[in-house]
Amino acid sequence: YSVRKSAIFIFGSICEDTPKLLQRALNAILKNYKGRNRKKKVPVYIQSEGGLFYSAVKAHEILSVCKKAKICTIAVGHADSSAMIILQAGDRRFAFRDATLGIHRTKMALPDEADAALLLSLWADCMDKDAAFKLILMERGDPPEKIKKFFEKGTSLTAQEAKELNLIDKILDPKICKSS
Repeated sequence: YSVRKSAIFIFGSICEDTPKLLQRALNAILKNYKGRNRKKKVPVYIQSEGGLFYSAVKAHEILSVCKKAKICTIAVGHADSSAMIILQAGDRRFAFRDATLGIHRTKMALPDEADAALLLSLWADCMDKDAAFKLILMERGDPPEKIKKFFEKGTSLTAQEAKELNLIDKILDPKICKSS
């Protein structure tokens, strides 16, 4: 994670420190902002294979409730699994043309020896995560039936497919972005 020229970069796995680092980065950018009548535009670039679900939900919340900034989330390369949750937090959501965006059901890792109570607890946790993930995606995307189909299948979407599902607002051409 890094901050450069009023932009936030999230690369790598979403870990338990992600929300705290994201909050610090956002605070650092907004600390000296003097625009009284306008919100500060803050791009958040994301390239991640995903990671901890609850950390992604907390990061989503931090970006969603920020009143002083207009958050633009941008998928570069890939934004898979829990990274898609963070991508949905943007006031405007973008993806580079060659980006892939992955959505899937929660996978349950079973310990070697597990009793019935532990298995039930793990299963309930997976169902909670699936419900929250679907809710976040369907809140912004459209139509819910199509998103659910992709979610249940567990697939990577192209930027164009994500745009058709309204999971992003616009596709960016990296060549044009470099020259401007």
